[in-house]
Amino acid sequence: MAHHAPAASDHFDETDPHGHSKHGQHESHVIVGPFILRTILVVLLLFTALTVGIAQLEIAIQNWFGIYLPWWVNVVGAMSIATIKSILVMAYFMQLKYDNPINTVAMLFCFFALGLFLLFTGLDLFTRDKIYDYKAGPVVAGGTGAGVVSAGGKPIVEASKDRFLVKLAEPDVREAMITVNALRHEVHELGKLGTDAARQAAAVISARADYLSDLKTIIVKQIEPGELARSAKHLRDRAAELRAGAASPAADLLEKAAQHVAGVNLAEAAASYSIDATFATLASFAHGDHGQHAHSGEAASTSDRSRPRAGLTDALEVFGPAAAKPQGGH
Repeated sequence: MAHHAPAASDHFDETDPHGHSKHGQHESHVIVGPFILRTILVVLLLFTALTVGIAQLEIAIQNWFGIYLPWWVNVVGAMSIATIKSILVMAYFMQLKYDNPINTVAMLFCFFALGLFLLFTGLDLFTRDKIYDYKAGPVVAGGTGAGVVSAGGKPIVEASKDRFLVKLAEPDVREAMITVNALRHEVHELGKLGTDAARQAAAVISARADYLSDLKTIIVKQIEPGELARSAKHLRDRAAELRAGAASPAADLLEKAAQHVAGVNLAEAAASYSIDATFATLASFAHGDHGQHAHSGEAASTSDRSRPRAGLTDALEVFGPAAAKPQGGH
């Protein structure tokens, strides 16, 4: 009687994602019966209903009896239910129960990595109030201002803007900004001439305007009364230098501009002075807006377009009486 060779037994195959092979051929996916799938679906729906029910029950207990459960009770309860649901989904719907065990190991490693991330993040988020109570609040754009006396309970950026607006309302700063408007107007008028002398004179005027409209100059430099007269004198001095350098046409234009600046009616200009418009202009200046000036609608000069920009953040950080330091003027 002939003897038949024993059939090759199933064996574990590491290269097979399902863990087993038969006669060198890979098996197909395990077909999970509809009864099991429906049972898992019902269990998942029940756990979902349990999550919602517990949340509503907690709200009812708070409203009826005034009992507030610790935050960790919610976390433990919700995460426990979510963990069970995840295991059921991975085991049956993702078929990890029937796959090569290495797939389960890979999945567990991913959760371990996620746990490490949450752990180190939690070490920061859950301990912020251990030293300073005000750090327990949520992070908001611009900072909450909590713990900063000068912020007055407002976000730091908003408080800085408010203090800067107060600064712009001071008479000396207001006169400086009115002077800037007058200087920009002269640059605009000179630009219409289109001559070399006009461009040379406009560059001198723009340099003075840039100096006065620089945020750090406004904040750090002690601006004094009489900026209109001081800027007019500055233009006359530069005109004298140009005349000495055989640039009489540009010097004549500078002297004429100096007369216009000195002749500005400060009272009338102050009556139409807008703090918000001035702030918007300075903000666009600080952030590199090379287009139109918000308060005058005049085009920026060549000097204005080429000068480096300083952000509002840097400027707002240093203003105030305590930070005011004299700078060398022009």
